[in-house]
Amino acid sequence: MPALRPLGRSDFDGVEPLLDVLDEVYSSWVRDVRLARARLIVPAGFLQPLGPGQGAMFDDDQEVFTELNMLTGRSESKPITATQFEIRVAEHKATAEQITHDILRAAGYAPSSFGETNGRATGVTATEVVDRRELSETTRDKKSRYWSAALAPITAALLDVDRHVFGTPGVALDEDPVVSFGDQAQADVGDLARTAQALLAAEAASTDVRVRIVHPDWDDDQVDAEVARIFAETGRNVPDPATWRGPQDGGADGLGTVA
Repeated sequence: MPALRPLGRSDFDGVEPLLDVLDEVYSSWVRDVRLARARLIVPAGFLQPLGPGQGAMFDDDQEVFTELNMLTGRSESKPITATQFEIRVAEHKATAEQITHDILRAAGYAPSSFGETNGRATGVTATEVVDRRELSETTRDKKSRYWSAALAPITAALLDVDRHVFGTPGVALDEDPVVSFGDQAQADVGDLARTAQALLAAEAASTDVRVRIVHPDWDDDQVDAEVARIFAETGRNVPDPATWRGPQDGGADGLGTVA
């Protein structure tokens, strides 16, 4: 099946060079941290000899030092100089974030799916979430089709086993269950209800359409059943006058029945 060629393939297939670059950026960042440790440059008179051929050391806990008079004469005392390099935090962070965004886009995902909001407020609607994550939704839909192609026959086989072992109804042998994946961003029920109310007031949509708007995940049978319940509760189950029959025409009672 050509459509299932990418089944099992990693999202990062072909993105490895960008991952290597990101590793180099973080390695450079850590190197900056390592080089930025404070170091002291002290005069030779502050060092303690360790013996012939063993060099000298500096005790940073020592409080009093005694200068030595060399044969060349007394020289001016040099202060202790502290050396500490800056850590390029902003540069490394911006570079790492840009490379991360490139990796996510190359893998088929939107950065907002991983919490990257670019400073925008977190209180957003479902529509805005879908807009921000359109690339991720496309990748998710593609993967859903891959999974559905394998889950349907596997689920049918498990239901057959359940029918033979535990006596459950199961499914017909020539039918596979329908595997569906819900939307990642669920629309707000209040917004859907207001939309349906506006369509009702404008007489721009039928009851069937409004039910489908409020319940986008329902199938046709569920929608039909809900429409029938709404008609029964609102008293709109009125017989069609063109097919109405009274008792004299064989109807059940004086109210008539629908032929």
